[in-house]
Amino acid sequence: TGPTFSGVEAVFTTKFNNGTTDESDPPILRVSEMYLNRAEALAELNGITQESIDLVNQIRARAGLAEWTTTTFASAEEYLEAIATERRKELAFEGHRRMDLLRRNKPLRTEESIPESAAPIGAGIGVTVGDPSAIFPIPQGERDINPGLEQNPGY
Repeated sequence: TGPTFSGVEAVFTTKFNNGTTDESDPPILRVSEMYLNRAEALAELNGITQESIDLVNQIRARAGLAEWTTTTFASAEEYLEAIATERRKELAFEGHRRMDLLRRNKPLRTEESIPESAAPIGAGIGVTVGDPSAIFPIPQGERDINPGLEQNPGY
């Protein structure tokens, strides 16, 4: 815990505790991410398979969690949701969640995810892939290099 820029006490992650000097050496690509990517791809192609389950179980075993079996999930969609949850936990604070949600065409925020203090605002509820509020602006430097680029709507 510690103060935010505005002086409010808050809880912060210590996963990469020194980003200012890069002494934390955050990973760029991790083996666990590769296992989860492959498990998800296999599940997309073939549903619940032993190969896909084994990939996820390697990560779960390292974390001391119970192993999954091919009968743990009632459907491939339920299994894909479980993989997404594993990705959220395994890759926390590494910047993957937003793209995972957009890639799976899931809303960036749900009503349950908005803190009570921000609930009246409701920004981002139901935002999915293709929604103008989910698309970032094209940086001006890129537009300077290529004058043919048109700025994304809303910027």
